[in-house]
Amino acid sequence: MRIMLINQYAGSPSLGMEFRPHSMARAWRNLGHHVLIVTGSYSHLRNAQPLRGIREVDGINYLTVGTPTYHNNGAGRLANIAWFRSRLFSRASELATWQPDVVIASSTHPMDVRPAAKIAKRAGAKFVFEVHDLWPLTPMLAAGVSARHPVIRWMQREEDFGYSVADLVVSLLPGTEE
Repeated sequence: MRIMLINQYAGSPSLGMEFRPHSMARAWRNLGHHVLIVTGSYSHLRNAQPLRGIREVDGINYLTVGTPTYHNNGAGRLANIAWFRSRLFSRASELATWQPDVVIASSTHPMDVRPAAKIAKRAGAKFVFEVHDLWPLTPMLAAGVSARHPVIRWMQREEDFGYSVADLVVSLLPGTEE
């Protein structure tokens, strides 16, 4: 099987956090699957930033899409997320030529759900929406952001879209089954 895992902040042992996408990719590869992790070039979670383009990182194939740097959880990070999303949209046809059997939207935020679904549709692949955090509930509860804030509304639309079109929704969060 060919698995495309889209996670904007994916790291590796040599890059630093976030390790889970790399660990899953290694397990899938060890089972005989072909895996491509699509990630952004900048994440505040990593110790080192990956080079842009397709390359092997710690034994796993990564496609790193250029994204701008940012310094906090404000407008700069939002611009980084929007840029990653726009790059996925603009490269959807190209990414579909990798011919994945499944495309997994696995970023912390739901902003890559729509482009991931587009890639899956173009490739004739199954689309999996992996829920990491409950957006937009997380910023509303953690930071007190209003439900009427335009970014919160955008997040809600993207999350709802993911639930409505995914072939499968998965999550490790407790209490998310419903």
